[in-house]
Amino acid sequence: MLCEKPLALDVGEADAMIAAARQAGVQLGVIFQHRWDPPFQRLHRAIEQQAFGQVLLGHVFHRCKNLTAPEFRDAWREDSKTVGGGVMMMQTIHFLDILLWCLGPVESVTARVDAIVLKRDVEDTGSAVLRFRSRVIGSVVSTEAIETERISRIEIHGTKGTAVWENNGWVRWEPRADYVEELSPDDEPRLSEADRARLLFGTGHVKQITDFVDRVRRGLPPSVTGEDGRHATAVVRAMYESNETGRTVLVR
Repeated sequence: MLCEKPLALDVGEADAMIAAARQAGVQLGVIFQHRWDPPFQRLHRAIEQQAFGQVLLGHVFHRCKNLTAPEFRDAWREDSKTVGGGVMMMQTIHFLDILLWCLGPVESVTARVDAIVLKRDVEDTGSAVLRFRSRVIGSVVSTEAIETERISRIEIHGTKGTAVWENNGWVRWEPRADYVEELSPDDEPRLSEADRARLLFGTGHVKQITDFVDRVRRGLPPSVTGEDGRHATAVVRAMYESNETGRTVLVR
């Protein structure tokens, strides 16, 4: 069973899904297709090899246009009971997942979110400070209430280097001086121009679905497990709880 993100609206639902899949003897995977994007594959590999030394900071910034056309205003997208959250849960969670994949699980969250412009039941703007179990300090800042062009940025800062990716390329790639980077194989699907034009977010979905089927056939767990999806949901839900209580929230 391969689910789109988020895995569930809250942690309780995620736990129930994981338990049901385990009882039925089936694999449960979650779509986080950006893990297959070449820049983030490169980043993950570099962090594994300590290319930036000890990582100290990890940041996500995401802004996108306020899409007010009717096709983007489905009622379920604006009701917390059916969508689970706003820009943090529905969009920014993709880039949060890259931080979780590269830096490991989050221990605690302090956050503020609000529906500042879009008058609806879920947030259009938010900011969170993350404390990872590895002691890395992170941040996630996002809004979908703007009218200017989209910017998506991920930053990693370590004791010996820095990596900054924005939109479609590297703004900075500064690993430690003695880091020898391994070239990755070309795994881009061979698609027609018509096929490629239909893909909204690159070839990541193609790669992840292919990988999921291959791993199930070989009896291996998915590359992105139900537990991975649960943790991403738990971090976002902790943002909402922190906003409501005004306190730092432990991620459960």
